[in-house]
Amino acid sequence: MSPARSRPRPVGEDRRLLLFVAGDEPNSRLARANLEGLRPSVEVAGGTVEVHDVLEDFTAAMEHRILVTPALLQLAPGSRVVVVGSLCDLPAVRRALGLPAVALTSAKVGP
Repeated sequence: MSPARSRPRPVGEDRRLLLFVAGDEPNSRLARANLEGLRPSVEVAGGTVEVHDVLEDFTAAMEHRILVTPALLQLAPGSRVVVVGSLCDLPAVRRALGLPAVALTSAKVGP
């Protein structure tokens, strides 16, 4: 990972996180729950979060070239990052997305 990607981005930057899930499948449930642990970091960074269920509508997944679920896509100026899986390692997910660590975040869910 490049140093620029590991640093938190400035507050107010136009950052969108899109979580793609497949209904109520076990890893999709875990990813949704773990996303809640990321929300404080996303909010501090001035970002937004959307959840897309590909079983209800796969159009957004196809538009963003997402082929597996769960997958968390970050869209921010100058970067596109995809994290695949249940998001159980929140510190690693924050680092991959360049999000700041935030005190009092919820604990991870899952193994």
